Amino acid sequence: MAELIGPAVEESGLVLEHVALKPAGTGLVLQVLVDLPEDSTDSVDIDRIAAVSRAVSELLDRTDPVPGSTYELEVSSPGATRELAAPRHWRRSIGRLVRVTPVEGEKFTARLLEVGQDGVVLQRSHQVKKGMPARLLDPERWAFEAVRRARVEVEFTD
Repeated sequence: MAELIGPAVEESGLVLEHVALKPAGTGLVLQVLVDLPEDSTDSVDIDRIAAVSRAVSELLDRTDPVPGSTYELEVSSPGATRELAAPRHWRRSIGRLVRVTPVEGEKFTARLLEVGQDGVVLQRSHQVKKGMPARLLDPERWAFEAVRRARVEVEFTD
């Protein structure tokens, strides 16, 4: 299914992240997850989601990829708190706050500064006293294989 849908998504200037046909109640849902290219740190706006949804829907109407079945098309983006499962996800999140679960050690939150071939550079902060500004610690290099799981954190600013 990805081979069929991928070109339509790419023509819209987006990247196809994932496609899945899943049962939902008495029917099926075709879930299509799209994102911006890795050199962009913006988020996918609703107008782009609507445009790619129309393009994919028209394509599917012409090709009938699930003969004899009806399904609902659901096109979405990864969202604000996306999981960082591939290097391109990390690159899309440079400058953001990330929550990291390392293979060894405690979970922590840090700013994502750089992404390289084999890993990332993260900068943690330490708040000595409540109400005082946080002190930035030295940047740390983390190999991808040293990170069990990571997710973008929503950041609220004043």
